[in-house]
Amino acid sequence: MGKIILLFLFCSISVFAKPYELLSNGDFEKIENGKPLGWSNLTKRGHMEITEDAQKGKYAVHLQSDNLSGDNLILYTGVNHGGIGGYLVIPGGKYRISVMARGKGEFTFYLNFSRMSGGHIRSTFLRDSTYNLTYEWTQYSKDIVIPDNLEIGKLSVGIALYGNTDATVDNVSLSFDPADNPNVENIYDSQSFIRNVPLEITTCNAVVQVYLNGKKVHSSNNQYNLEISEGINVVGMLVTRKKDDASFAINSLDYPAINSRWKTTCQYNAEWLSRDFDDSNWEIVRPESAGKITELNLTENVSYFRQLILWNKTHYGQNRLIVPPVKIYGFPTGGIETFRLALYSPLTQNFHDFEVYLELPLEFKLLDLDTLKESVKDNVKPSSISHNLSDNGKYNVYKLKYDSKFLSPDKTFYTLVPIKMNIPAKKENIVFKYSRSANGNFTELMQTIPINILPPVNGRILKKIKIQQYKSISPAEMSSEHIGEYVKQCVNAGCNSIIISSSNNLLYNKYLKNNSKTDFFMWLQGSFPMRLKLWGEVPAYVKKMIAWMNDNPDAKPRYYNDRPKHLWISGNSGVYYGILCPSYITGAGKASYQEILKKLFTEEFYKYPQANGLFIDWEESPWRKTQTGLWCFCDRCKAAFMRKYKISANQMLTDETIRDKYNKQWDEFRAELDGEVIKVIHEVCADMGKTLQVYQWEGDLKFWKACSKVVDVFTTVPGNSPANGNRQRYIDSSFEKLRDAMGINFLIGQRFPFLNVGREKDSWRNIQVCSADGFFLQQKEWKSEILRTIAGVHGGIDIQNAMQLSSGALYYIGEATRIISKYEDLFFEGKRNDKLVQSAQLAYPNLLVLQKGNERLILAFNESDNPIEVVVVNKQLKNGQKAELFEKEGQFDPINISLTIAPHDVEIIHIK
Repeated sequence: MGKIILLFLFCSISVFAKPYELLSNGDFEKIENGKPLGWSNLTKRGHMEITEDAQKGKYAVHLQSDNLSGDNLILYTGVNHGGIGGYLVIPGGKYRISVMARGKGEFTFYLNFSRMSGGHIRSTFLRDSTYNLTYEWTQYSKDIVIPDNLEIGKLSVGIALYGNTDATVDNVSLSFDPADNPNVENIYDSQSFIRNVPLEITTCNAVVQVYLNGKKVHSSNNQYNLEISEGINVVGMLVTRKKDDASFAINSLDYPAINSRWKTTCQYNAEWLSRDFDDSNWEIVRPESAGKITELNLTENVSYFRQLILWNKTHYGQNRLIVPPVKIYGFPTGGIETFRLALYSPLTQNFHDFEVYLELPLEFKLLDLDTLKESVKDNVKPSSISHNLSDNGKYNVYKLKYDSKFLSPDKTFYTLVPIKMNIPAKKENIVFKYSRSANGNFTELMQTIPINILPPVNGRILKKIKIQQYKSISPAEMSSEHIGEYVKQCVNAGCNSIIISSSNNLLYNKYLKNNSKTDFFMWLQGSFPMRLKLWGEVPAYVKKMIAWMNDNPDAKPRYYNDRPKHLWISGNSGVYYGILCPSYITGAGKASYQEILKKLFTEEFYKYPQANGLFIDWEESPWRKTQTGLWCFCDRCKAAFMRKYKISANQMLTDETIRDKYNKQWDEFRAELDGEVIKVIHEVCADMGKTLQVYQWEGDLKFWKACSKVVDVFTTVPGNSPANGNRQRYIDSSFEKLRDAMGINFLIGQRFPFLNVGREKDSWRNIQVCSADGFFLQQKEWKSEILRTIAGVHGGIDIQNAMQLSSGALYYIGEATRIISKYEDLFFEGKRNDKLVQSAQLAYPNLLVLQKGNERLILAFNESDNPIEVVVVNKQLKNGQKAELFEKEGQFDPINISLTIAPHDVEIIHIK
């Protein structure tokens, strides 16, 4: 009976759940540097100040516009620069925004919906009508429904003032009510879910008062139940001494880590229960006895104790350690996976004594990191690593400690943690565990990561089609053991082409020089040797190129109106961003330019005798950097331009005239010169027996046409977007456009897992995941995406690097290369003819056909979450043709083929 009652109560609570509040600091009670924390004036117009004329609480915000038209002052929350910022919302969801306000004039709610679409950030402004203010406090509210044709994304909100408006605003709210959204998935459980943390506190001649997030927690027989919410929770204890021998003991059987992680002081501060209070000068409490109970002796009448407890409902929660988010990590049997840890402080001060606790089942081990360099910022070496077995002997326990300089609230650093499956693991109920601790009293509750055990990576090395990695993280930034396992697994997946930076990559020779399976392109910074772009240490070959330019001053460009300066360099470090004058290096200076190129290429290729070519990342256009561009506007280039377009020599051709009157013509002129530059570089490569591969945006058709006869391999579509059904038409049409313009039969496509792994504040939070939802990595999709891309461009795909292809993606890439290997001629030489098949259940873009003579290959995709039953009907078959399904036994009717396609998978039909 008791169980039935409890179940009823649980259901009742769910039905009458309160609305979820999304905004943080909507009441403006948290102030930082004289401004409401998390809020800003987006337009930088008008005047904004904190006032104590509040509707509720202590603070409100006073806004005064500057009497300009339009949105001349916007009180705004949610980052919308350099990433997707704001508050998570879902298509079809109904939300309510409200504000308490008074004053005179007009305002409106300012709503910006941002989401990841096609690998890029898209923004939609959800405009609202204006509201007239009165001198009485009034609540203004608006219900918002996120259009259900938009992807899941984030909503940034604000208050926009119009004209001459004077307003005081308070208690801004953005809420989601489950009762208003019966058919919409509630994604806010993780933000409001409560975890109960029981504490037992026994006292001796002392009185203890317990506080959680500023509110007093009452006890029952010395038992306290802390209702911890997701995020950072502040637990405080005010202890009053009754006698000299006063003491008390804390015991949490469920979460023993919190027993002894406290700081204490006898000095009162009114902010001691706030999250961002700086308690660095408090004393770290040391337990007097080992075990779960901590005894503390008091020396003053009143003492204050404090601990910060972090809890994420899931491993991808709002204060996650591992980035980017993955729901379930795939782990190939006998292989490795690289976990990227985000190092940051969620407080307003640096973390100290920061430690990551990592617990792995005995089948798994952490690879050696001792050979990792200490200077690498994107793969920070722990200051120390300890390894022990757990108390029950069933887990490998690692503790990774880090220097506090990498744990800042204003910066983000990362560590790559390579984990290897040492012996085959069982396939069910495998989890990794981790937690963080810092500052003596910052404690994360233990988090689990679900692991899906996959078969071994079992791809194939292709003969004609490239499975290419672009600028893999430098071996100089990885440990020796890590790079060795990494290369082996990439080759096992079918990666047969690797593009790397020249500098500091000699470690690749150790792992690839005897590997006949793998081509070895080398990649030089930026678009070297035409354009150099680098930060930090200046490589030797760049210094030699700079020396050559100093000896050949005509090679230096003159930028638009002489800015920016051509070269800035300071000792061995600095920034160089520049081009060479294209008219000079393709004209009078061609011989000298090719001489220095050949010298530099010879030196670089000597380091890598197995490297078969040069890769140039062009990514440039004449007006890209605003409307001034980084391009040469010297007299030599202008004279050539005037000759091409028969412009009178009497006309003064200023930079502004080119921009304003001849903008389009200058773009065409530049494209032709680009082609000439590429031709000059290609001649040097060809003389050395090396190939030339170039990447440029798919839309720059003028560049492609100019280079069509002098580039061996082109790399482009679909860019950073997911190569799914929504993108198939773009892949196909882009290839057809470039094929027709250049007369080529194949391209290498591009597909990156994620972008913007920056070091700025909260960069870990704003990593742009190039997946369908823009948030979670979708590792299983890589099998279909590889096949879709190559069916569209035929030549191969650039898959970024395996440091990003985590969570089992290489296993699924191996699945794809195994399919391609069996039918490589059809993928490489086959022509698309999707009209040869039809199905009542599937159609283009989920039903593709490659044809070569009478032979055809049919790719049937299922992008849904459930298996589907499909009948594929073949048309225009020849007598005697037969059908086979990839890796499936049996006889199949070639005309009507029935098959079941698993969720997010593909079936392959071969007609011969």
